[in-house]
Amino acid sequence: HNFIPSEALDQLAAYDGLAFDNCAWAERVPWDAIDDLLRKMRTSDYVPVSVRPYVWEGSRLAAIAWERSSAEYRFARDLTEEQLLQSFKALQAEGFELVDFSTYAHSEAANQGLRWLAVWRKASRDVRSHQLLLNLDPLEHAASERGLSGYVPLRHMVAIDIQGNKRSTT
Repeated sequence: HNFIPSEALDQLAAYDGLAFDNCAWAERVPWDAIDDLLRKMRTSDYVPVSVRPYVWEGSRLAAIAWERSSAEYRFARDLTEEQLLQSFKALQAEGFELVDFSTYAHSEAANQGLRWLAVWRKASRDVRSHQLLLNLDPLEHAASERGLSGYVPLRHMVAIDIQGNKRSTT
C-alpha cells in the first residue's frame, strides 16, 4: 500500500480501515466523505466492490471495500428506484456491469422513501442481457425469476420497506 497517498491512508485509519496491496476497506466512512475517499483511492487503482450504508448513533455512515483494479467504475447514491433503473440501462448500454447495490431510508421522514446506491464496473464480457429485478415482493420476485430460465443471480438483497414489507432485488 506504499502507492496510496498518505492523506488517503490517514482517512482510512480514521474510518477504521486498512489497506493492503490488493484490497482495502473502511468501516465508518461519513456519508459526506464517500465521494472524496473513493476519488483518493481511485488514484491508486482501488475500485469499490461493496458499499454498505448504515446509521450509527444518529449519523449515516458507510462500510466500503475496495479491490485493486484499473477497471473503470461508476458510483451513484441517493437514487430513486426509477433513477436506478434508468442508470442501470444507460450504463449497461455503455458496457458497465452492476456489481453492487444497496438501499437505505432517505431520511427519518417516512414520506421520503427508500434510496439506492450502486457500483458499476466496465465489464470484459457482454452485459446487454443482464436484468435487474428491483424491489419486488417475495412472490413477484419468485415469479420473475422463474421466467428468466438460464439466468444466474449475481447479487441478491432483501430489505424491509418503510411499511415493514419485505422487498427483494436481484
